[in-house]
Amino acid sequence: GGFGTNPEMVKEYTTYTLNKDMFDFEVPGIVGDGIKMAWAAGAGKGRMEMERTMGQPMPGVILGQVPQARTFWQASLIAINKSGYRICDESVMQNSAVAGNIVDYQQDRTAYLVLSDSVLRHFKQKGIDFPTEVFHEDPLENFQEEWEKKAKEYPDIAFVADSPEELAEQIGIPVENLVETVDQYNEFCEQNLDDDFGKPHRYLIELTGRFYALRVSCGAYGSLGGIKINHKLQVITDDYKVIPGFYGAGADVCELYNGTYYFYFPGNTMGFAVTSGRMAGGYAAEYVQDLEE
Repeated sequence: GGFGTNPEMVKEYTTYTLNKDMFDFEVPGIVGDGIKMAWAAGAGKGRMEMERTMGQPMPGVILGQVPQARTFWQASLIAINKSGYRICDESVMQNSAVAGNIVDYQQDRTAYLVLSDSVLRHFKQKGIDFPTEVFHEDPLENFQEEWEKKAKEYPDIAFVADSPEELAEQIGIPVENLVETVDQYNEFCEQNLDDDFGKPHRYLIELTGRFYALRVSCGAYGSLGGIKINHKLQVITDDYKVIPGFYGAGADVCELYNGTYYFYFPGNTMGFAVTSGRMAGGYAAEYVQDLEE
């Protein structure tokens, strides 16, 4: 269910613009038909949101087709906004739901993940901070060479620069701000204390050598909500009157997660779909049985 592949509904009901500040899976056919049919039958409009994570403007990244991009999904780098300032303790961004909420608050719902040659050397010696169990290609293999190719192919998404100044100019952010951010961060690394965000000291690696960056935005696994229901999964009108014999389940009625994919409980939307479907089926069976009696 859902409306996550319908640009008009996403824009109207969630304020996001697909492929501009929202990059979801865009599953074919998920265009809100079920929601529209329910509304036509009198269903009230429930709260509608995207199940937010951190999104990927670069094609193929979301499905693991650009393994080098996973090098940016680590803690030993910096995350900056369009003003050139850090936005968080980068170790929390490994949780894509937390990362999505952080990015959602930034200007144009945009952030940049920045690392350098020194971080790459650290990864090659110690391993990356957060290995994935989903994708198995080595994100460090031929990283510099491959990222330079990506920077040429997607110059507004991937960046390679010889200095913070050059990187700021490429991205289009204030040069003095990024230089200040990098200098201050390197001081934190030298003193082994992140005095801004308290990032664990094991992730404090000075940024030196060439710089590499990836633009990120908001993403989602899909949409949430649209059809108003009560506690018995009965579809109700906007003024909370029950529509007899009409039950709803799945993503189209799911308002549990308040716009955030609950990362600590993988499969949570599917779990809600299965559970709400079972409950709705049970209540529907009772309704039919009462009619027969």
